[in-house]
Amino acid sequence: MRFLTLLLALAPGLSVHAQGAPVPTPPTPATTTLVLDVSSASGTFLDLSVGTGDGSAVFRAACLLPWDWRPLAGSASVPDGLPLAGFSLSAPGLLAGGVEPSGLRFLYRPCAGGTVLGGKGQPFARAAPPGAGTLAVQAGSGAGLFLAAPRDDPLRRSVGAWFGPEGSPVRAFALLGREPGSAGGPSWFDPPSPEARRLWASVSCSAGDGLPALRLACAGSLGLPGPDAWAARAEAACRLGAVRLSGEASCSSRDWTGPDGVGSAGYRLAADLSVEEGPVPLSLSWRSGDGWDDGPPAGSAGLRLGLGPAALRLEASAGLDLVLAPGAGPPSLDLGFSLRPGERGRLTLSGDWLDAGGEDRWRAELSLDRGAGPGMGARLEAGIDGTGPWLEGACSVGLGGPRWELELELGTRTPFRPDGRGELELSCSSFLVLP
Repeated sequence: MRFLTLLLALAPGLSVHAQGAPVPTPPTPATTTLVLDVSSASGTFLDLSVGTGDGSAVFRAACLLPWDWRPLAGSASVPDGLPLAGFSLSAPGLLAGGVEPSGLRFLYRPCAGGTVLGGKGQPFARAAPPGAGTLAVQAGSGAGLFLAAPRDDPLRRSVGAWFGPEGSPVRAFALLGREPGSAGGPSWFDPPSPEARRLWASVSCSAGDGLPALRLACAGSLGLPGPDAWAARAEAACRLGAVRLSGEASCSSRDWTGPDGVGSAGYRLAADLSVEEGPVPLSLSWRSGDGWDDGPPAGSAGLRLGLGPAALRLEASAGLDLVLAPGAGPPSLDLGFSLRPGERGRLTLSGDWLDAGGEDRWRAELSLDRGAGPGMGARLEAGIDGTGPWLEGACSVGLGGPRWELELELGTRTPFRPDGRGELELSCSSFLVLP
């Protein structure tokens, strides 16, 4: 008893000594994940991922062997070409393989919709192979160098540098790319072009990480030889009580092309207003944008309302497309609704009506998505439109545990109609995690 009393009295001193001594950190065990998907419509997809438990370093390789099997039609085909394959490797300060633009999204698509200037300051981010459209090697954290090329056009490679530490309001990118020459065409308006170099540079600044937030960016492109180009973009968002406002404005010169050779000349304006709280949730949107040579400017507006009791989850929407020019014709009107009673919304009744240039199009749909039991699921959709009624659905069964899973599914690939059109799809998906 005295020994226990003495041990309790010395426990605080022992704990302080233990806290002050260096404690070795155990190594993070590696995790291997294997995914295998087989589908009669898309083929075989194999995905292997090996990484640390905390996700700081991951190697991923994937392969897709496409085919097209139609059980009811009794036909099967394999597209020409080799199977699609790709890999990606990410570690602290290193990224290689299949990627997608992240900090460089503004240089690739200055007039794209959505948030382009947000996200991390690094040029590229990991993408799921083999669908990544860009291959790159990127070294550095807050600043560094990179080498990139489009997957389908490896000769259009570029090398660059960036500056964008985490938390910094200023980001800068610069890259020098190669533009392959072309032999031209038979027309006088398609002359041959020699091989050239092009220099891109951009600077962006931001204020505020949440709401309000403001982001500005400008970029220039210098042809060596070739036409010069410029681009600019602004994004803003704020909240006034229950009302959230956001908007974007972007434009680029006529000769703008990104590092992948895709043009983005024109302008885009967008504004959104949403009220998520209150008896009638609603959202308003406006979009306008065109290329410099695509005729008069066009715009679209949208309205979505939440009506009735919350248990009914009734939503109504309206859309309007118009061309701002004399004699452009009547605008297109799109009206729709959605009703999902209950909290889980397994039963959905929806429909819409579109008036486009004097032509009416309508659709009504009833869908049921409900699990039939543990490891089983079912989905059924029935509807009718201007061409007649249709039916589609799927049923699945699966089993597994914390580290493995196997699921079989039989469903419709295309809707079944009274005239006999329609096709089935068989699929099997599985994953295994080791250790």
